[in-house]
Amino acid sequence: MSMREKEFNDRDEQAAWELLGRHESIEPSFGFVERTLRRLDEEPVRQLFWWQLPVVRWASCLALATMVAGGVFYWQRARETQRVEVYAAAHQDSLEDYDVIAGLDQLEGDNRL
Repeated sequence: MSMREKEFNDRDEQAAWELLGRHESIEPSFGFVERTLRRLDEEPVRQLFWWQLPVVRWASCLALATMVAGGVFYWQRARETQRVEVYAAAHQDSLEDYDVIAGLDQLEGDNRL
């Protein structure tokens, strides 16, 4: 450290102490200590928000469960519809044959009377 830096630091330090010496001290108001200690001993007031109410929580859970159940039901139904369409497309020729046979059976049954 050079001599100039030490002189600079000493001047800054001296100026800081002079400013602190001119500062007037602040005295606490009457009863400050008692009020502060009483506030520290008090239980903090817990603020309850609307989403923390049990009714809201239960309603939210019920709504979520209903949505999930509805989604599963819709998904199963759509999947079954898709299966039927695929089956019908794959067996279209044989299904037409079954319709013809059923029609012939019905005609034959009508002729027996």
